[in-house]
Amino acid sequence: MNSNIDIVTIITVAGIIQSIFLSLIFAFIKKGNQRANRMMAMLLFCLAISITNSVLIRIRWLDFCLVNFSTNITLLFGPFILFYVRLLIEHNYRFARKDILHFLPFIIIFVYFFKIYFSDINFKNSYVATLISQGPLSPGKFDVTIILIITQIHMWTYIYKIRRLLIRHEEHVKQFYSTIEEMSLRWVRFIIAIFSMVYLTLIALFIFAFSHYRQIGLGIVGVVVTTAIYYFAYKGLKQPEILFSLEFESCQRSVPNEDNVVSDLHRYYQQLDRLMIDDKVYRNPGLSLMELAKILCIPRSLLSQVINEIAGVNFFDYINKHRVEEAGRLMVDPKNEHLTIVAIGSDAGFNSKASFNRAFKKFTQMTPSEYRRLHQNQSNQYKKNKAI
Repeated sequence: MNSNIDIVTIITVAGIIQSIFLSLIFAFIKKGNQRANRMMAMLLFCLAISITNSVLIRIRWLDFCLVNFSTNITLLFGPFILFYVRLLIEHNYRFARKDILHFLPFIIIFVYFFKIYFSDINFKNSYVATLISQGPLSPGKFDVTIILIITQIHMWTYIYKIRRLLIRHEEHVKQFYSTIEEMSLRWVRFIIAIFSMVYLTLIALFIFAFSHYRQIGLGIVGVVVTTAIYYFAYKGLKQPEILFSLEFESCQRSVPNEDNVVSDLHRYYQQLDRLMIDDKVYRNPGLSLMELAKILCIPRSLLSQVINEIAGVNFFDYINKHRVEEAGRLMVDPKNEHLTIVAIGSDAGFNSKASFNRAFKKFTQMTPSEYRRLHQNQSNQYKKNKAI
């Protein structure tokens, strides 16, 4: 039994141990969304198995590995990530029998390669040697090529599904909240982007790279994927449970009559606009649609209709546009020259620099720093002209 242990292998083995440890934490942790945590535990455990098998092949400990199983088990990554996201954003999600179909590709390919998984050591040595020297596109290994194509199509399909799910979720959240950092799951999009780059790299390695560079590349990809999954797990541990408040409104006010809907909606919008101007309620970072409806003493659904139809935007954009306008006023006021950009954003109602920058650039096409610098330059030029 030959051994080929290098620094990449040592790092990867450390990652395997950490992955198993994290899977146990997620399996038994009591805080947050426990059903989503258990799904994360299964994903981490599958990752540990996949990497372990790859390491055994890399160091030629073929007695203990299942050849091609690392590729096969990646067919579970997409379904587990999809169900993890669903369980995070759909609190009442229940598994149905049809969900078993997500795991059918894994089962079919497992059955297909069953004999190879448990073949004798001489066959494994010959099989692995051919794959390493000639790659999966070598003659006689077209079944491996087909499986690799299937896994690529499979993962890209799930990347598309997960991205669409996240986009729909963010659009939904923006109807109810003015601050969405903890609920938008942007960090999941980042992980999906990492997976996309990894799978594109794998395509290039298998098609273009020679065997030596392919093995180095696969080792680096393994480290990147492992790191990405750990980041995924870390963010998952910090992710609070996403619950939408659907409390009944305590104030009673009649819904507009159908004959006078438009005029009533405009009247409510005027009340809302006055509230923004006079009380500046948007400066509350945690302001929600429910809270604003209670202040105005109108039903939440009616307030949402007013904002959507009269203002023509969702609740998130409506509130953040007022915050951006307030921040702009604060930045051009000479009294606030001593305040930092972060302080001004906080005063306007933003709870982080990142959210402030995103919103400000969306509505003004420039960053807060650029906006402030522009107005400072204009002010200085005005003073010079006036002095002349």
